[in-house]
Amino acid sequence: GFKVNIRGIGTIGDSAPLYVIDGVAGGDINALNPSDIESIDVLKDAASAAIYGARAANGVVLVTTRQGKEGRAVVSYDGYVGAQYVAKMPDLCNAQEYIQLMDMAYTNSGSTPYNWSEVLPADLYAKIQSGEWKGTNWVEEMYNKGALTQNHSVNVAGGSADNKFSLGFSYTGQDGILGYNKIEPVNAEYRRYTFRVNSDHVIIKRHGLDILKVGETLNFSFGTNSGIAEGDIYWNSVHNAIGATPLLPVYTYDEQGNVTGFYDEDAREAAGWKYDDNAKHPIGMDYYSSRGRNISKTYSLQASAYAELQPIKNLRIKSQFGYRFSGDSYRSYTMKYRLSGGQYEDYDEMSQSMYLGHRITWENTASYHFDIDDKHVFDVVA
Repeated sequence: GFKVNIRGIGTIGDSAPLYVIDGVAGGDINALNPSDIESIDVLKDAASAAIYGARAANGVVLVTTRQGKEGRAVVSYDGYVGAQYVAKMPDLCNAQEYIQLMDMAYTNSGSTPYNWSEVLPADLYAKIQSGEWKGTNWVEEMYNKGALTQNHSVNVAGGSADNKFSLGFSYTGQDGILGYNKIEPVNAEYRRYTFRVNSDHVIIKRHGLDILKVGETLNFSFGTNSGIAEGDIYWNSVHNAIGATPLLPVYTYDEQGNVTGFYDEDAREAAGWKYDDNAKHPIGMDYYSSRGRNISKTYSLQASAYAELQPIKNLRIKSQFGYRFSGDSYRSYTMKYRLSGGQYEDYDEMSQSMYLGHRITWENTASYHFDIDDKHVFDVVA
């Protein structure tokens, strides 16, 4: 999502500014599609942000979504489709280099190096020595080359001098570049759908003044997110892939070369693997556990309605009601599996959590605009 700092970071807590979306304070800018934003203004000094009180301690960002225009309805489209690639992959050692490094480490520590022909399966060791098999590059095995990313938005705007409207729909999709495997790739993806409608209506108009004006805004967003573990070193799929041994194969194959499963504990015992009973299988972990089997869903509704009265020229009395609803849920699943002596789960396990919240605001302001000799302009707000 977006991360904005105004005047630097002034707190060890939350340094995010206050977002005011279509006049409603406390909105979530991540729930908006960039194509729906018409303008952004930043209030960075204390005087301009004073109206919002302590909430504006980190600055204020005013966001205005696309508004209706006078004239016949106009339909516009904005979108892109692209493919994602890793700019630079980590340089990991292959199987032969790994054996050499381990031999050096044991020798330098005064220990006896492994007799690799005894601890590795015979066919595996022979392929490593001959160079037929380079070993497993776990990051490359997880790499989803050319992962799709796309964004599409449609907007319709129009109206008359007294009635204007704008509505839009958008879709954003991004597939993860990591999480691939040959059995069932981890469903690493992000999806977001947004719907927006704004309208303004002049109810009473006399002598060129908009005596009474009403309007509303509505922004709805629904998103899903799933993928591999992205936390600290204890919950991070990339960290596990970089640190895993290249001596361990990823899959088992039949005589025709078809993948039959992961190189798990049973496969290791059948092949004669004796090197490390706890050797990690990061791709198998993502496949079987909640590291890769998870989904988050988010809902966001930001709505407002206002009435503006202009009894005399340049005096505007405005009342605005705002409502914000937010909800999210998380679900994960871990299957019964046994990859190694240290990577196993004896039971299926599912976890689910949910959060719901809402906020109501009601703001009433009066403003008066005047100038003196066309040289000095004043705007008074209360």
